[in-house]
Amino acid sequence: AVGLQWELLEGFAAEDFQRELLAAEKEHGRTSRHFMARRQALALTVQSRVLPKYGFEGTPKGVMLMMAAMNKHGPALQEGGQRIEELLRHRDPAPESTTAAENTGAGMITVVVQWDMRDPSKEATMSLPGTCTMLQVKQYLCAGDPTGASKPEHFFLVSEKAPERILEDGQRISESLGKLRLVPWSMAPQ
Repeated sequence: AVGLQWELLEGFAAEDFQRELLAAEKEHGRTSRHFMARRQALALTVQSRVLPKYGFEGTPKGVMLMMAAMNKHGPALQEGGQRIEELLRHRDPAPESTTAAENTGAGMITVVVQWDMRDPSKEATMSLPGTCTMLQVKQYLCAGDPTGASKPEHFFLVSEKAPERILEDGQRISESLGKLRLVPWSMAPQ
């Protein structure tokens, strides 16, 4: 898993890749659909070359399967995953001066989201700051969608302990809300 992540990092950090990504960001803006689609297409140029070496298809489906497999490694790949998110402009680079508490992950909460209601084994595991809201969890999930089609407004989150109660976007994550389910709005209770 480390080798796969390293090759992806190398590809995403390459000068040509970064030049094209920056041009798309300047032209369309980081939050536009055009930029997100271009970013996904650019990322797939690297992923389609690297993923087959590790037994995954070089397709959007292969990317999703790779991400699910990488999530099982948890904290071991967290730093590289954050760097990939920075290189792909999913997040701003971390500040150079971080405190010891930030470096050790103090205040971090592990959140597990079951993202396919038909298959409980399909989960995304994230280690997030305790200050994150449900909306931010939804945004992280959408950032992992290689098609770029998922949007936070397309679904809601519920707690595994109280699946009948929709969690508000502004609600903060907590240890007691560490196990969540993603539910499409089309399946919302009437």
